[in-house]
Amino acid sequence: LDLVDLEELSEDVVVATLRAGYANDTIYTFVGPLLVSMNPLRPLPHLYGRDAMMHHSAPTSNEPHVYTVAARAYRALVSDARSQSILVSGESGAGKT
Repeated sequence: LDLVDLEELSEDVVVATLRAGYANDTIYTFVGPLLVSMNPLRPLPHLYGRDAMMHHSAPTSNEPHVYTVAARAYRALVSDARSQSILVSGESGAGKT
């Protein structure tokens, strides 16, 4: 899901969309090139591990996931030979590590 694709981009629609995703354990959402991640406050092992890493790091993956962002940055680093940066922001204790 990319919030940029919503027909209406209001605070109510964005919050409702994020809540619906969160209720289904969908904690990653794109907003254009930005990845929004919500802390699930519980383990979600199906989101991580070797299978998830292989799936989301594939060049064809457009699904919102931290592995997708990392893979895109790595591919750009290699193909463009230019430095890449990833900014991680959030409240203390929000699970950024």
